[in-house]
Amino acid sequence: MVATATSPIRADLPEGILSAKVDTTQTKDADGYYYKAGDLVEIAADETIKKATAGGRVIGVLVSSIHESAAPEGLDSRHRVSVLTKYRKIVELTAEGAINAGDYVVASTTTPGRVKAASPLTVSIDAGSTTVTSTAANGNITTVSGSVPPEDIIGICWKGGADGSKVLVLI
Repeated sequence: MVATATSPIRADLPEGILSAKVDTTQTKDADGYYYKAGDLVEIAADETIKKATAGGRVIGVLVSSIHESAAPEGLDSRHRVSVLTKYRKIVELTAEGAINAGDYVVASTTTPGRVKAASPLTVSIDAGSTTVTSTAANGNITTVSGSVPPEDIIGICWKGGADGSKVLVLI
């Protein structure tokens, strides 16, 4: 018998439609909607979305709704919505370090074949630079050059895990 590698693809997202659990702490709006088609959403937890917050990592827009008439007792773990997203696949990859749902995922820089949570973007300001004196700017000038980001984003974590475990990534 010949051993073969199994595909890392765990799901295709036909036309970019992702079926997702909902954050059950969402309250209904004045029209009775907990989730309404057209709402922007972000990842709240493993395989779970919530309405997008200011500055959140939006993964898509709802194409389905949950109204109080469909959830008269409130939301529970059985409720699902459809999200139109730019992502086309859910793949299973091996984590280097802990990766949480909603983290951007990049290739490991130390272990081939693994992925890690992307590093947060930081900026260093040279305290010795000349102070800007115009009314349009304030602070010190730092020069940034180049066009390649330090880490290429592979996708966003859909279901997280600990170091060495399998995680699900939207790509």
